[in-house]
Amino acid sequence: MISSGRHVIDWVFVDDVVEGFMKMATSENIGGQSVDLGTGVQTTTADLVETLCDLMGGTIRPVYGALSDRPLEPVRVADRERAFAQVGFRSKVALREGLQRTINWYNTHPAPAVSEMGNV
Repeated sequence: MISSGRHVIDWVFVDDVVEGFMKMATSENIGGQSVDLGTGVQTTTADLVETLCDLMGGTIRPVYGALSDRPLEPVRVADRERAFAQVGFRSKVALREGLQRTINWYNTHPAPAVSEMGNV
């Protein structure tokens, strides 16, 4: 179950975020400034979910609108040019590639059995 799927988000791959943090940590003269680490691309939640379903090869699809959308959810999209001017950051990994990398990682790193987790 999912909300309407219409909300747009600037999804960014974790490796790009780490690179952005490293650039921020080594940049001078950005004290007190915010830096947008993102792709600058708006993607609806529905597009994200459909891409993920496609990559996973599943036949089950979510029921859109089964959950209410969060009221007043802001739309946040990174200003790529500003981030590049500030710290030299540009995202490199497209959404589909990032999702495929994530799927591949989870396929090669299975979650531990509950009995192996101990007292969490």
